[in-house]
Amino acid sequence: MACLHFQPSLLAPAAAAVAALQSHSRQNSLPLVARLGCRSSIREGLAEVSAAKLPRPKLSSRRQFRVASGAVCVRAQGPTTAAAAAAADAAGAPEFSELASIAQSAPPEAEKKQPISDLVWPAVGAFVSFAGFALADHLLQSHGLTVSLGSFGAVCCLLFALPQAPVSQRKTILIAHAGTALIGVALFCLLGPSWLAKATAVAASIAFMQFTNSVHPPAAGLPLIFLDAPKFHRLKWWYPLFPGLVGCLWLFLVQEVILLLKDNVKF
Repeated sequence: MACLHFQPSLLAPAAAAVAALQSHSRQNSLPLVARLGCRSSIREGLAEVSAAKLPRPKLSSRRQFRVASGAVCVRAQGPTTAAAAAAADAAGAPEFSELASIAQSAPPEAEKKQPISDLVWPAVGAFVSFAGFALADHLLQSHGLTVSLGSFGAVCCLLFALPQAPVSQRKTILIAHAGTALIGVALFCLLGPSWLAKATAVAASIAFMQFTNSVHPPAAGLPLIFLDAPKFHRLKWWYPLFPGLVGCLWLFLVQEVILLLKDNVKF
């Protein structure tokens, strides 16, 4: 019978158990459970045993996995393996049920340190995005309009910090912004800027995003911005296009540049 060795220097206490199990295996023509080389940690060894999908030895007696001084052995309980069981007990081998706690308590491998650039580039993207919004607001000041909506700050966080998240996908953002903006304009035309319009706008926006599978939390604030800002009321049905979709397209353009820099310029 073979056993799984993790550190050669720790095998001496388990040598008797291993020898007894090997002898018993040869006498009864039992298949080997595992024959693996040295491993740097218990976790790697257990992973290889699981991946190998080795056949279970056919024994009439109950078998238990044991861990003895860094070596995972197979212990067969029964009168014919009393010597092997005694040797395993002498080695101080815990039961197989303890393997999970042993693996969890083992120190995790050192994680790769996140480069500073992964923190800097998203921040740069947010800065450039709202710098562009501020410039557009300055140019539109004479018309009494603005492009920098509060919801765009949350959109920046998702686009630059969590670009792979489902709520950060561009199709989702466009559908959510267009739909919720239309809901806000429709309720304004029906109910005016009342509390009932605001409450219905948020509820309808959530239902719309769930129905279209385009859940994007920042978009739920778009109808409220329209209802609370008189400067947008005269836009009416143009509001979904400007500043909603126009602002999203600007953020998508900045995101493309930031992702390119994030992947190719690291420090």
